[in-house]
Amino acid sequence: FRLESGSVVGHCLDEYTTTEHLEPLLERLASNGNLLDDGLWVLFNTTYQVHVFPTPDFPHLIVLKKRAPCDEGQLSSMMSEIVHTLKAPITSTKSFIELVEEVGSLSEKQAMFIRRAQISLDQMLTVVHQLLDVAWLESGGDLARTTIDFIELVKRSTSQFDSYAQRQNVELVLDLPVGNCSIQGDARRLEGAISNLVSNAIKYSPEGGRVLVSVHYDQAVCNLQVEDQGIGIAPEHLPHVFERFYRVQSPQTHRIEGSGLGLSIVKAIVEKHGGRVFAESVPGQGSIFGFSLPAI
Repeated sequence: FRLESGSVVGHCLDEYTTTEHLEPLLERLASNGNLLDDGLWVLFNTTYQVHVFPTPDFPHLIVLKKRAPCDEGQLSSMMSEIVHTLKAPITSTKSFIELVEEVGSLSEKQAMFIRRAQISLDQMLTVVHQLLDVAWLESGGDLARTTIDFIELVKRSTSQFDSYAQRQNVELVLDLPVGNCSIQGDARRLEGAISNLVSNAIKYSPEGGRVLVSVHYDQAVCNLQVEDQGIGIAPEHLPHVFERFYRVQSPQTHRIEGSGLGLSIVKAIVEKHGGRVFAESVPGQGSIFGFSLPAI
């Protein structure tokens, strides 16, 4: 509080305007019998551990001890643990809802409710995976590099969205060349990057629209393109779409849920592999998102 200890002892707190921030703490202590539930108090963006001691001369002596902040590694680890905890019940609920359709025939209204629940769970699971990726990136996670058949990886990653595309009434089309395009990389992380692009394309596509996933390659580079027939992106927004938490705000996107994390994760993963991302778009006609990676 920028006060000299000698000028404070024996004086009332009311004499010092800089101590007015302590009043909520004193009120909280008084209402809780001089106890804090968690023992913590945040003041001036700093967290303090609060200790209260009874003394013969005063009702209580309050000691505030500055709490050391968590480093980035600890925060990333904590976030990862929390998100992993969320993932299990979401995955379990999704599985049980899918089993409902196997039990017997559903009315049109029941089938509609099931589809809505599945779409919401798909969106929740996507956010969970994105948060896990963010935690991994923030912790400086290493790549588990192996030799990967990029065409097979794209095929496997895209096939996971067949059901989601059907529920959204979107045609999902693969255009893969014959041959082999090999890369060195982390299959799990690259699968996440591909999934983000395919999921986004389906999400922003109109009913009856088409999403085309294609691969092109030469001796030096493997290219992935995901093309949709959605609402498109205005030129002024296009340079920012790979920034974390950036979302285009418009009447068309108002009801489309998203975290603003997906494309920034794609960019970070691709660049960790020595590749580059790209985006093209024409408002009202659709968008193309993709990335290129060095071939081996």
